[in-house]
Amino acid sequence: MTRRDGPTLAPLALVALLVLAGCAGPGAQGRPNALPGSPEPAAGRTASGTVVDDELRPLAGAVVSHLGGTASTSTGANGSFRLGSLPAANGLLLRAAQPGYRDQVVRVDLAYVASAEVRFVLAAQPTAVAHHLTNTTTGQVSCEAAAGNAHGFPGVYTVSCAEHLDNHQAEARVPFPAGALVGIVELAWEPQSALADILGLEVSLEGAGEPQSIAEAHGEPGDHYVRVHTGTSPFRALRGAGVLASHVHVEPGLLDDHATANAGAAVQQEFVLYTTTFYGELPLPTWTALAK
Repeated sequence: MTRRDGPTLAPLALVALLVLAGCAGPGAQGRPNALPGSPEPAAGRTASGTVVDDELRPLAGAVVSHLGGTASTSTGANGSFRLGSLPAANGLLLRAAQPGYRDQVVRVDLAYVASAEVRFVLAAQPTAVAHHLTNTTTGQVSCEAAAGNAHGFPGVYTVSCAEHLDNHQAEARVPFPAGALVGIVELAWEPQSALADILGLEVSLEGAGEPQSIAEAHGEPGDHYVRVHTGTSPFRALRGAGVLASHVHVEPGLLDDHATANAGAAVQQEFVLYTTTFYGELPLPTWTALAK
C-alpha cells in the first residue's frame, strides 16, 4: 500500500508569525504614531529667562506664572527667573506681571524638550488720569557770614553763610508715590537785604538706593527766582516712590566782593518753594506753579 502525505502545517505557521512580526515594527512597542528617534515625553519641564522693561532694564519682583496651572515664581534682582514643574506639552501659556507695567503672555512648547528660554519685555502702564501735585513750602535762610583765607593765601578771602542761626529752615523734603514721571522745583523770594539778592537751590532725588543729585542752580541779579527741571531719567531709574529734596542757600558770590565788610553779617531771608510732580503727563517747557 502506498501512503500519500498531505501538506505540513508547521512551515505555514512559521511564515505567518514572521509576517506579523514584520508588520508590528520597532514602533509597535512605543507611543502611537511616534517618529523614530523622538524622545519620550516626561513631566517636570522648566522655563527660564528674564523679565525686562521696554528699555531692556531688568525688573525685580515680577511674577511669572503658568496660565491654567499652578506653577509660579518671581524674578530676582537681575530680572531672571526659573519656573519648574511644567507639564510636557506644547502651547503652554506663561505670563509675566509687574505693578506699573502691562502683563505679557508668551507661548512655549515643552512636549519633547526638557526646558525653554523665555524673555519678557513689559511696557510701562500709563497712569489712568494725567495729573500733577504741587507742594508749597515756606522757609527762611538765617545765617551769619564768615570770612577766611582762600587756599591759604593771605588777603584772598572766601565768605560763606554757613553759621546757621536758630530760625534757619532752608530745606524741603517732599515725598511722592510711585508713577511720577518728572518733577519741577521753583524757588521765589523778595530780598530783605542786598546780601539776599541771589539765592542758590540744590535739588536731589532720594529712593531705595543712593540719593541722586539732580542740579544746583542760582538766580540772576534782580530775578529772585530759580527753577530746576529734574528730567525723566532720575524717576525712571528710581522706579518707585521717593522723596524730592531741596536746599536753599545764600549765593557766596554776593559776599566775596567785600569780604572784610561782610564778615559777621547776618542774613535773614524768607522764601517759598514750589515742588511739583507729574503723573501721566509731561509739562510744557514754560509750565510754572506760580501762574496757578
